[in-house]
Amino acid sequence: MMRVHPLHCLPGWSFTSSIFSELVSYLPARLEPRLWELPGHGGSPDPAANTLDGVVTAQVSSIGSATTYDNDKSRAEDGSIWLGWSLGGTMVVDMWRRELPIKALIMIAATPRFCVAEDWPDAVQRSDLEAMIEALEKNPQAVVKRFRSNLASVSAADRQAVRGVGQATQAGLVAGLNALLEADLRSVLDGLSEREVPSLWIGGDRDPLVPAAALECAAQLAGGESCIIPEAGHLPHVTHSLTVAELIDDFVQRRISEPIE
Repeated sequence: MMRVHPLHCLPGWSFTSSIFSELVSYLPARLEPRLWELPGHGGSPDPAANTLDGVVTAQVSSIGSATTYDNDKSRAEDGSIWLGWSLGGTMVVDMWRRELPIKALIMIAATPRFCVAEDWPDAVQRSDLEAMIEALEKNPQAVVKRFRSNLASVSAADRQAVRGVGQATQAGLVAGLNALLEADLRSVLDGLSEREVPSLWIGGDRDPLVPAAALECAAQLAGGESCIIPEAGHLPHVTHSLTVAELIDDFVQRRISEPIE
């Protein structure tokens, strides 16, 4: 009987789990993808509060509900591997902080802190994120369009990648950006390192949101591994899906010694 690793996947802001379709098609049979929607995205209920805690609490509640109704498919209490892209990565780190039984983390274009700080220079300006949140109150569609245009500016492959994979409420969009505005989980990464939790940090050297330097620093804080893919932007799991799938498979085979039945 083949032994498989459940691989739970959380997408990024304004995107649904369909953003993982290309990656999933390249994953080997020993990895079993289980896709989740962010709060307020893809038909998932809105979070109760526009904070990191509110968003993660809603996500954990959603996972718990799915586990209750479909234990075989959605089981998330089994010490699985969790993959988070962008905002999804921030949330996975906070879920581990809450002591969810996460066996290993795979972060794609994600860091513990999204906004610039004096000791964290390679990040997005706080004022830019605040302006997006303010604009969301007036025209959410325009904000999402500008955001995706920024991601698409990297290459033709990125332009194709950002098309038609979004379904989010205004409340979900606002809450997600507030979570990123607030997040600073660098101290949590120290805990990952101290407890020797395997982590893999994958990014692109042309990412307009998460510079390679920030991702590599995050990996170092977590005691994890990093890989920066040449010519990739913020969506390497879409534009370089085979490469990312191979990186994930190699990481799992080397670092996760006890597969789950």
